[in-house]
Amino acid sequence: MSKIKQSSTNFSNKIALSDECPEAYASNIIGGQWTLVICSWLLGGKLRFGELKRNYPTLPNGC
Repeated sequence: MSKIKQSSTNFSNKIALSDECPEAYASNIIGGQWTLVICSWLLGGKLRFGELKRNYPTLPNGC
């Protein structure tokens, strides 16, 4: 998750949503502009990072 104060309402909301929704949990971990793109690729099933990189070479290393 991104660095936010643990005492903030935003932090509490992220934790609660992550517990209930695996997509929100993944979004919090991946973060950034690639979140929706990577999640759409994963709709077809599980992929390791190496598989993502091989299938989508434009994926930046820092994702």
